[in-house]
Amino acid sequence: MKDLIDPLTYMLETRTRPRSFSPRQVVERYTARTVLVADDNPIIRKMLCKIFEAEADYDLCAEATNGREAIAQALRCRPELIILDLSMPVMNGLDAARELKKLMPGVPIILFTQYSDLGNALSRDQLNVDRIVSKSNATELIEHVRSLLPA
Repeated sequence: MKDLIDPLTYMLETRTRPRSFSPRQVVERYTARTVLVADDNPIIRKMLCKIFEAEADYDLCAEATNGREAIAQALRCRPELIILDLSMPVMNGLDAARELKKLMPGVPIILFTQYSDLGNALSRDQLNVDRIVSKSNATELIEHVRSLLPA
């Protein structure tokens, strides 16, 4: 029965160190920052999952395929950062960001879009996002995540 209990719970209940985890590994496992990703394109979502799997400091807590689903997932899992695509069915990224900022004003939002000049076309008040990152510069995404949500 003991092997079915989560190692951290076992450690706290028995006041002993688990044999399979060092204290550092236990702390690292439970202190990763949480991120929610919303994009209707499964290839983009998979790419974002791979990026965050490679980052020990960040965990993907949920995925969504549209803005409405992103809001529901954000309320369920309470991410520390949200990445939204601009163009999604049901509810687009701008409308979702507007609603999410009302519900979770302290949570940074990155608009991950193929329209890199969007920031120039719309005013800051219309955007309700903390950063706009072009999908053509996906390698820069993790830098923006780190600047908004340091590990």
